[in-house]
This record gives sequence, structure tokens and C-alpha cells, in this order.
Amino acid sequence: MITRLIGALIEMIRKGLIYAVLSALLVWVLFFALSLYRYRFLGHVPDHILWLAPQHMPWDLALKKGAYIASVSAIVMFGFAASLVLVMDLLGWLIVGIALLARKTGRTPSRG
Repeated sequence: MITRLIGALIEMIRKGLIYAVLSALLVWVLFFALSLYRYRFLGHVPDHILWLAPQHMPWDLALKKGAYIASVSAIVMFGFAASLVLVMDLLGWLIVGIALLARKTGRTPSRG
């Protein structure tokens, strides 16, 4: 019985981490597309000539900057999602452990 529960815990964590990786990948694609659109098509304003109109960034610089922004966003998203998965799984298994302990000992607050 315990081995089945441990197997279920491992399976829940594995699925949660897969979802975390997929969400980080989705965030990377979204932020890359948004930053590429922003820097290439809407233009950027160089720091030293803020008073000039926005200029279109060249493709190579827009791709580099977009990839950097998207990578940082994806790393943050993966860290957040993975920690959320682990905390929620551990809280759930803490509740299951308390229930198993109460069942094993036969003592509950209502029975005394």
C-alpha cells in the first residue's frame, strides 16, 4: 500500500514538472513573439537620442534581444511553476499522511 502511494506521489510530481516545462515553453514562445513584434515592427528608441522618433531595430538585434527576454521569462515561469507543483503535491500528501495515520491508529478527534 505504501509503495503504491509513493508511486502515485512520484507520478504526480513527474506530471506536474512536465506541465511546468510545457508552460515555460509556451511563455518563451509568447514572449519571443511579443518582443520581436515590439522591437522589429514598433521600433525602439536608442538611449542617447530619446527625442528622436522610434527606429526599427535590425533583425539580428531584434532576434537576440527577443531571445534574451523570452529566456529570462521562461526561466522565471519554470521556477514558479515547479515550486508551485512541489508545494501543492507536498501539501496534498501531508493531508493523505495524516489521514492514513488517523486510520491506522483509529483515533480521530470525533472518536476520542
